[in-house]
Amino acid sequence: MLLGMPVSVISSLSLFARERALHTLLNARGEGQRPAQVLTLDVLDQTREGEFPFKLTRTTATTTSVSTLPVEAECVSCATGALVDEALESFDDDSELIIALPTAISVAGTLQFAENRACTVRNVVTALDITTFEDDLWARRVLADSGVTPRPHRRANPR
Repeated sequence: MLLGMPVSVISSLSLFARERALHTLLNARGEGQRPAQVLTLDVLDQTREGEFPFKLTRTTATTTSVSTLPVEAECVSCATGALVDEALESFDDDSELIIALPTAISVAGTLQFAENRACTVRNVVTALDITTFEDDLWARRVLADSGVTPRPHRRANPR
């Protein structure tokens, strides 16, 4: 049960920007704040249509556990939302939860869990690396997830 659990969500087009944002958010915590628990989600390579394998990393002050889990869904955003909703059951109400979404996953679609749970979304962070933003935006995975199929003979970043 998550009555009043504060939740922060990090999204990004870049894995490196997401990790820097997570590190910054954890280091900015002051004394007297609730302990932080972190749920990091990464999408692995899809092997079957309609099934999205995820790597889940759960980190608390004393432990880190890593697991993989296939999730059946129509799209990777739907799978992420369902997985977050299910994973929230196992977190402690006395902590603050930080969710690091897979790269290129929309926060809006994933935050549907907040409507189903009695938790408070405290922060939504979109992490960007300005030096790689344009390349991240044109990345094949981002385009594919948005329904755009780039032509193989074209450069993704024409100049």
